[in-house]
This record gives sequence, C-alpha cells and structure tokens, in this order.
Amino acid sequence: MPDSDILLRCPHCGAYAWALTLFTDNIFSAARWSDGKPDASMLPEENGITRCYECHTFYWLKDALNFGEIIFPMSEYIFPEPSGKEPYTEDLDIPSLVEAIEQGLGNTVDRKKHLRIRLWWALNDLIRQREQVDAFLHHKDLFSTNLQALDILLRASHEPEDRLMRAEIARETGEFDHCLELLVEIPEKFQRISDQLKVFVQKKSQVVQELY
Repeated sequence: MPDSDILLRCPHCGAYAWALTLFTDNIFSAARWSDGKPDASMLPEENGITRCYECHTFYWLKDALNFGEIIFPMSEYIFPEPSGKEPYTEDLDIPSLVEAIEQGLGNTVDRKKHLRIRLWWALNDLIRQREQVDAFLHHKDLFSTNLQALDILLRASHEPEDRLMRAEIARETGEFDHCLELLVEIPEKFQRISDQLKVFVQKKSQVVQELY
C-alpha cells in the first residue's frame, strides 16, 4: 500500500515535485500481468526515474534531494518555498525511456534492468490498450531488441523472480520450449503464475496476458 507523499527537489535545477513511495517485496508479488506489471495503483515507487518538468533533465528519485537540502553549485533557477501545489513526478513514456537508456541513465545493473523492464511494460501497454495494437507492431523491432538486452541482464541472477521474467520473455519472443525449460523448479510461491504461463505456451500465445 502507498506510503506518504514526499516532496523532492530535482538534483539538477532544484525544482520541487511530489513523489509517491511504495513498499514492495518483488515485482511478481503484486503482478496482475504476465510481464510482471502490477495493477496501476501499485506502480509508484521510490526507486523510479522521472524527468524534471522545469529543466527537462532525467533523474532517479533516489538521487533527488529532499525538501530543505541545499544544492551545490547553486542553480541558475531560483524557487520560492514550496506551495504544496507542485506537480507529481510522472512515469516516462516510450520515447523518454529510450532516450534515458541512450543517455546512459542505467549506470548500475539494477538501473539498467529497471529501464528495460519499464520499456517492456510501456510497449506492452499498447497491447493492454487494445486500440493501440498497430502502434505496438510499429515498435516491434524495439520490443525485440529491448527484451534481448533485458534477458542478458537477467541471466546472471539466481532469483526466481528473474527466472520467471526470463520465461515470460522467451514466451513473448516465441521461444516456447525455452520458456518451459525456465519454468522448471519454480518455487511454490510463484507456481500459480508459472502454471498460467504454461497455459499461454500451450495456446502458442506471444502477447502479454492478464493473470487470474
């Protein structure tokens, strides 16, 4: 469930923005979709990335300054005391996620994974929003390239959540046998999701699916 709102300052220019935080165990603990995306109300998190509405620079929420912290060197922007009406940080859209990746904002393995997963979710949102299927097909090459890069990042992990994610990547890229191989020895905690992925494989489905 959401924690309290936090007033942050852009680490580049000092502009204020509100952020929501969320306590989560792992991605699949609250998954509503086969790619691990939770319900929309569960998405805000303190480890996210956003773009400043004032200077338009990307920054990670973990790198932002809490209200009251001083910026050195002093910014060319001068902001008054917060009014409480500042905008909330927003998730990045597909072009912005691609731009953030190209700019090297993934400066750690975890941040690389975060950007790749959010790009995956954003592209799959075009399927979730059924009227956007043509737009998804337009991004098919980007979809494949992103999942290849994400799979490489996940290979070094021994976490069952990452193995489950790799299985879904295999399914969505049509590698059904590999998907089933990755679902072997999935812990009981994730058996419900594993069983549903196997059903999707039997149906030869390659698109994101809602879990039940």
